[in-house]
Amino acid sequence: MIELSYFLLSGTLLTLMVIGYRKAGIKAMLSNTEVNKGSMLMLGLATIWLVYLFIVEKSGLILDKSLPPKLPLLIVLPFAIFTVIFYRKNKTNKALEAMPKSWLVYLQSFRIVVEIIILYTFKKGIMPESASFEGYNFDIMMGISAPFVAYFLFKDGIKNMLLAKAWNILGIVMILIVATIIVTSYYQPQLWGSETPLVADEFFSYPYILLPAFLAPLGIFFHVVSLLQLRKK
Repeated sequence: MIELSYFLLSGTLLTLMVIGYRKAGIKAMLSNTEVNKGSMLMLGLATIWLVYLFIVEKSGLILDKSLPPKLPLLIVLPFAIFTVIFYRKNKTNKALEAMPKSWLVYLQSFRIVVEIIILYTFKKGIMPESASFEGYNFDIMMGISAPFVAYFLFKDGIKNMLLAKAWNILGIVMILIVATIIVTSYYQPQLWGSETPLVADEFFSYPYILLPAFLAPLGIFFHVVSLLQLRKK
């Protein structure tokens, strides 16, 4: 059941992204051709990324424990490059301008589900306790706070620009902290008082790889787009 949860959550988020983009495109009075083109591009990029993850998984490269760590090199770096390019190329995106700023914040509630999935993944012995909210992972607070922040801070105009930006930046930092815990637990377990990796090799295969390579990046991506909207304002 826990394995199915990874696929269901990933599919749900991708569907919500496409629906949100299409509604924003219509609100921005884009043509049907432009809206369809943007939706297909989104689905196409997601498909390419998932296929890339499958190739990386089957190659076994990510299991190489030599430095530099392969998880950041093969997954984090490509996503970071994509995010920078997206940020630079979408500064005048009409759909993003028309999209209510609270939408992306409400979507961050998905992190509550992610944290529950992480907890059960830990109980299966695939991840260390330190990466769950029973350890040093406090990211669930971002998911819990998301609907309140969206309603009281982002709805009907930004109430406090500084707090809005700070919340987004804090959300990115929270995800990076969890990523650091996982990376060090696998590549440098000595830092956690262990001679053997605290993350099972199974973590780098489907569906578990969706956590560091799809769900966590989506959380960061939502924050980046939200900051882009705030920059426009």
